[in-house]
Amino acid sequence: MLPRDRVARNASLDRRLEIVALEAGDVWSYERKFVSGHDQRAFVPDGFFPLYDVYPNCTITQMWNTLRVTRIQLGEDIIEDCASLKDTESMAELGRAKQVIVEMTREICAARPQMTNCSFAARQKLSDGVVPGAPYTYYVA
Repeated sequence: MLPRDRVARNASLDRRLEIVALEAGDVWSYERKFVSGHDQRAFVPDGFFPLYDVYPNCTITQMWNTLRVTRIQLGEDIIEDCASLKDTESMAELGRAKQVIVEMTREICAARPQMTNCSFAARQKLSDGVVPGAPYTYYVA
Protein backbone atom coordinates (compact mmCIF):
# COMPACT_ATOMS: atom_id res chain seq x y z
CA MET A 1 0.00 0.00 0.00
CA LEU A 2 1.33 3.44 -0.90
CA PRO A 3 1.94 6.05 1.82
CA ARG A 4 -0.85 8.28 0.46
CA ASP A 5 -3.30 5.35 0.64
CA ARG A 6 -2.22 4.51 4.20
CA VAL A 7 -2.69 8.15 5.24
CA ALA A 8 -6.19 8.19 3.75
CA ARG A 9 -7.11 4.87 5.42
CA ASN A 10 -5.70 5.86 8.83
CA ALA A 11 -7.26 9.33 8.71
CA SER A 12 -10.62 7.73 7.90
CA LEU A 13 -10.28 5.28 10.79
CA ASP A 14 -9.32 8.09 13.15
CA ARG A 15 -12.34 10.15 12.15
CA ARG A 16 -14.60 7.14 12.68
CA LEU A 17 -13.17 6.66 16.18
CA GLU A 18 -13.69 10.36 16.85
CA ILE A 19 -17.36 9.93 15.93
CA VAL A 20 -17.64 6.88 18.19
CA ALA A 21 -16.31 8.99 21.07
CA LEU A 22 -18.63 11.91 20.31
CA GLU A 23 -21.69 9.67 20.04
CA ALA A 24 -20.97 7.49 23.09
CA GLY A 25 -24.08 7.09 25.20
CA ASP A 26 -24.67 8.10 28.80
CA VAL A 27 -23.48 4.72 30.05
CA TRP A 28 -19.98 5.61 28.81
CA SER A 29 -19.97 9.16 30.20
CA TYR A 30 -17.49 10.52 32.70
CA GLU A 31 -17.25 13.68 34.77
CA ARG A 32 -14.52 16.26 34.32
CA LYS A 33 -13.19 17.80 37.54
CA PHE A 34 -10.97 20.85 37.76
CA VAL A 35 -8.21 20.99 40.35
CA SER A 36 -8.38 24.09 42.49
CA GLY A 37 -6.87 25.06 45.81
CA HIS A 38 -4.23 22.32 45.69
CA ASP A 39 -0.67 22.07 44.47
CA GLN A 40 -1.60 21.23 40.89
CA ARG A 41 1.81 19.73 40.13
CA ALA A 42 0.99 16.83 42.45
CA PHE A 43 -2.04 15.89 40.36
CA VAL A 44 -1.30 16.74 36.74
CA PRO A 45 1.95 16.83 34.74
CA ASP A 46 3.59 20.15 33.94
CA GLY A 47 2.11 21.75 30.84
CA PHE A 48 -1.24 19.99 31.20
CA PHE A 49 -4.54 21.48 32.25
CA PRO A 50 -5.36 21.23 35.97
CA LEU A 51 -8.15 18.71 35.57
CA TYR A 52 -8.94 15.05 35.91
CA ASP A 53 -11.80 12.81 34.87
CA VAL A 54 -13.92 10.53 37.05
CA TYR A 55 -15.31 7.42 35.37
CA PRO A 56 -18.10 5.19 36.69
CA ASN A 57 -15.75 2.17 36.76
CA CYS A 58 -12.42 0.78 35.53
CA THR A 59 -13.95 -0.88 32.48
CA ILE A 60 -15.18 2.44 31.11
CA THR A 61 -11.84 4.09 31.87
CA GLN A 62 -10.05 1.30 30.00
CA MET A 63 -12.47 1.50 27.05
CA TRP A 64 -11.81 5.22 26.65
CA ASN A 65 -8.05 4.82 27.00
CA THR A 66 -7.99 1.99 24.48
CA LEU A 67 -9.80 4.24 22.01
CA ARG A 68 -7.31 7.03 22.77
CA VAL A 69 -4.23 4.83 22.39
CA THR A 70 -5.61 3.54 19.09
CA ARG A 71 -6.04 7.11 17.86
CA ILE A 72 -2.48 7.93 18.96
CA GLN A 73 -1.15 4.94 17.01
CA LEU A 74 -3.11 5.97 13.92
CA GLY A 75 -1.71 9.50 14.31
CA GLU A 76 1.84 8.21 14.57
CA ASP A 77 1.35 6.15 11.42
CA ILE A 78 -0.07 9.18 9.61
CA ILE A 79 2.91 11.30 10.66
CA GLU A 80 5.36 8.64 9.52
CA ASP A 81 3.72 8.33 6.10
CA CYS A 82 3.33 12.09 5.66
CA ALA A 83 7.09 12.51 6.10
CA SER A 84 7.55 11.27 2.54
CA LEU A 85 4.66 13.33 1.13
CA LYS A 86 5.06 17.08 0.79
CA ASP A 87 1.71 18.19 -0.67
CA THR A 88 -0.73 20.52 1.10
CA GLU A 89 -3.27 17.81 1.88
CA SER A 90 -0.64 15.61 3.53
CA MET A 91 0.69 18.51 5.58
CA ALA A 92 -2.85 19.22 6.79
CA GLU A 93 -3.26 15.56 7.83
CA LEU A 94 0.13 15.67 9.53
CA GLY A 95 -0.93 18.74 11.55
CA ARG A 96 -4.25 17.15 12.49
CA ALA A 97 -2.50 13.91 13.54
CA LYS A 98 -0.11 15.83 15.81
CA GLN A 99 -3.04 17.66 17.41
CA VAL A 100 -4.93 14.39 17.97
CA ILE A 101 -1.88 12.89 19.68
CA VAL A 102 -1.63 15.86 22.05
CA GLU A 103 -5.36 15.76 22.83
CA MET A 104 -5.43 12.00 23.40
CA THR A 105 -2.35 12.21 25.64
CA ARG A 106 -4.07 14.89 27.72
CA GLU A 107 -7.20 12.74 27.99
CA ILE A 108 -5.18 9.73 29.14
CA CYS A 109 -3.38 11.87 31.72
CA ALA A 110 -6.75 13.16 32.95
CA ALA A 111 -7.83 9.54 33.56
CA ARG A 112 -4.77 8.68 35.62
CA PRO A 113 -5.45 10.45 38.97
CA GLN A 114 -8.70 8.57 39.57
CA MET A 115 -6.82 5.29 39.33
CA THR A 116 -3.57 6.13 41.13
CA ASN A 117 -3.75 9.10 43.49
CA CYS A 118 -5.12 7.73 46.77
CA SER A 119 -4.55 11.05 48.56
CA PHE A 120 -6.86 12.88 46.17
CA ALA A 121 -8.85 11.65 43.18
CA ALA A 122 -8.70 7.92 44.03
CA ARG A 123 -9.44 8.39 47.72
CA GLN A 124 -12.77 6.52 47.35
CA LYS A 125 -10.77 3.37 46.52
CA LEU A 126 -9.26 3.22 50.03
CA SER A 127 -10.66 0.76 52.55
CA ASP A 128 -12.11 2.35 55.68
CA GLY A 129 -9.43 3.51 58.11
CA VAL A 130 -6.53 3.20 55.67
CA VAL A 131 -3.90 5.94 55.53
CA PRO A 132 -3.27 7.33 52.02
CA GLY A 133 0.19 6.56 50.73
CA ALA A 134 0.68 3.37 52.73
CA PRO A 135 1.74 0.48 50.48
CA TYR A 136 -0.91 -1.91 49.14
CA THR A 137 -3.79 0.03 50.66
CA TYR A 138 -6.04 0.59 47.68
CA TYR A 139 -8.08 -1.63 45.49
CA VAL A 140 -9.26 -1.23 41.95
CA ALA A 141 -13.02 -1.55 41.55
